[in-house]
Amino acid sequence: MSSDYGTVDPTQHAAEERLGRVIARVLILVGVLAAVSLVMPNGDVVGWISVSIAMAIPVTRVGWLAIRWARIRDTPYVMAAVILLILIAVGPVVALFSS
Repeated sequence: MSSDYGTVDPTQHAAEERLGRVIARVLILVGVLAAVSLVMPNGDVVGWISVSIAMAIPVTRVGWLAIRWARIRDTPYVMAAVILLILIAVGPVVALFSS
């Protein structure tokens, strides 16, 4: 087994831990907002905002990783992240024009 992992960002683990804590707090807030929107009159807007935030978290994380990988010039991972973000962006456009 090879010990060569290629380009490694030594601060990646700590950054992932911090981001994980932020995501956990945001998801708790989103859950509370979603629960509150169920009992609010006309809480649809708050519900849509909470769902939108929950859906944006993985996309934002991929963008964040793409930036970190670009800083250490890890090109294959940057390309994979950019392609994934392009596919996510193209999906709604295709759905809009196909309906």
